[in-house]
This record gives sequence, structure tokens and C-alpha cells, in this order.
Amino acid sequence: MAKAKDKSYGTPTPFIFGDANPNKQFVGPVAGPPPAASAPPKSTPASPTTPTVVNRKPSPTVGSSATGTISPTAPMQPNVDEWLANDVAYKTQSDQLAKAWADYQAQSKQTENQYRTDYTSKQSELGKTRELAGQELESDYASRGMLGSGLYAKAYTDYSTDYDNRQKQLDTGLSDFLANLLAQTNNYKSEQDIAAEKAKQDAIARRAASMGV
Repeated sequence: MAKAKDKSYGTPTPFIFGDANPNKQFVGPVAGPPPAASAPPKSTPASPTTPTVVNRKPSPTVGSSATGTISPTAPMQPNVDEWLANDVAYKTQSDQLAKAWADYQAQSKQTENQYRTDYTSKQSELGKTRELAGQELESDYASRGMLGSGLYAKAYTDYSTDYDNRQKQLDTGLSDFLANLLAQTNNYKSEQDIAAEKAKQDAIARRAASMGV
């Protein structure tokens, strides 16, 4: 049985027409190759969409008020000095630290003055003792007629060296005392500065927390 070709597309059709079926009767589909599958329609890629942010509270406009009215100027934030001036705890700590430093300086100066007074007294006493010892040494060798001798010269050199060393001991004691006093003062001042800075930072943190900064 001959298959007819579709006149529009030129492909075999499952139905029989023409001379092969003169009675034009429908004889049903005839086995043949399946029709070619049509190509899927082309689609245009969708443009990327911007994700929508949800549950985000809008930031207030600079200078806006609760009613939404824009004020002439933006509100000024208080500076650090204003924060510190309004912090009672910080002012109390600062006053305490300042008083402690003033008291320390006064005590340190008093201690230095006492030492210097003692030094001056010992130096004066040493000077008197030295003068008296020199007179006695000279009188001794003169009474024996040995004032111009080499023995007197040696004795006088030993006498001078002895009192020079005593004076050096006094001077070294004063120098060491002042150096130690200065080191203690610097250490105390350093501790004061650290305490003052901590008090300042604590005050700034308290103020910032209270303002929600």
C-alpha cells in the first residue's frame, strides 16, 4: 500500500490517498517514521532583579526632627571637654588626683629641704673640724722644729686627703638623695598620669553610652 506525501512539507503521512485508495476510504494510520520534534521556542533571559531589603529601619535625615521637619542646622554633638565637664564622677576623680599630686610634691620638697639642711650643717661642721685639725697638725710639727720637713709635708697631705674624702662623701650623699627623690617623683607622676587617663576614658565611655553613641 503506497504512502502519500504531504504536499505542504514533503514528509510521509500516515493516511492513504489517490490511486492507492480509489474508494477514498479511511484505512487508519500506517506505520512510518515518527514526525521530527519541533525545536523549543527561544526565550530571552530575564534581567537580574535587585534584591529587596526588608526589615531595615531608615536612617534619620541629618537635622530632621521627630515631626520630619528639617531644622536649619544639624544638631551639634558635645565635644570631649563638654562630656568631661558634665561628668561628676570624673571631676571628683580629677580633683582627688590633683590633690594627691600637690600633696606629694609638697612632701617631696619638704624632704629635700630637710636633707639639704642636714647636709649644710654637716658640711659646716666638717669645715670647722678640718680647720682645727690643720692648726693642731702645724703646731705639733712646729713645736718639734719639723715644720719644713718631709714628714710634715706627708702628714699634711694625708690630712688634706682625709678631709677631702669626707667632703666628697657628703656631696655624693646629697647627689644620690636628689637623684633618688627625682626618680620617685617621676614614677609617682607617671602613675598619676595613667590614673588620670583611665578616669578620662571611663568618663567618655559613660557619656557615650548614655547618648547611644
